[in-house]
Amino acid sequence: MDKKWLKLRFSRSLPTYDEQAVVQNQMAKRLLDQIIEQKGKRYPNIFEIGCGTGLLTRRIVKQIQFNQLYANDIVNECRTQIENISQKIHFIGQDIEQMTKFPVQMDLIISNATLQWIENLPNFLLFLHSQLTPNGILAFTLFGNQHYTEFNQLHLPALRYHNIEEIKMIANKYFHLVFDSGNIHHLYFNNPLAVLKHIQATGVNSITPQKWTRKILNQFINQYKEAFDTPQGVSLTYHPLYFILEKKP
Repeated sequence: MDKKWLKLRFSRSLPTYDEQAVVQNQMAKRLLDQIIEQKGKRYPNIFEIGCGTGLLTRRIVKQIQFNQLYANDIVNECRTQIENISQKIHFIGQDIEQMTKFPVQMDLIISNATLQWIENLPNFLLFLHSQLTPNGILAFTLFGNQHYTEFNQLHLPALRYHNIEEIKMIANKYFHLVFDSGNIHHLYFNNPLAVLKHIQATGVNSITPQKWTRKILNQFINQYKEAFDTPQGVSLTYHPLYFILEKKP
């Protein structure tokens, strides 16, 4: 994974992200609703990983009782937008995998549609465990192994996504499992080119730079339409996974 390319793609997608990130917005809502239902709404210190344009951040400010919220993203251009949400937000513009310590021990670490980008998930979950208070909560969503299955079926470059049982096995070493779930969403577009524009507008599948020549683009359009056309349009699969974990002593 090319982190410089990832950062560039996400910075380019900031103006279009909120409009296109329909599934990510639904994920943010469901995750926060489940946190409140399962563990309540009072968390003095919160750390959000991958805040982006603030889809989840704005919900936290409205629904959760907290003293300080530390919002992190690899794209530093998010700072102004995020800090304008609330005076109690401190933005940290940094690759989360380069951090060695959070500002304080956190009562809640939360992330929406970000942890699929973590290169060593077992080590990262151990690090997050060390940054939580006793019985602190780690809550996150990410995309599962059926995500963008159309690209895998056409043998196109795609991120390696985890399956739910794999993540549960990793998490069980450090956390008690409070809640987990997964589901499938299908979005439909008028044509394969619209699929590409949607992905570009959200930065979701950016791994490395890829040059699309006219020949490659036409081949993609023909193959995608042939394989995934439906009466509703051509399909694109989203596979969100949800986890709420409590720190083991």
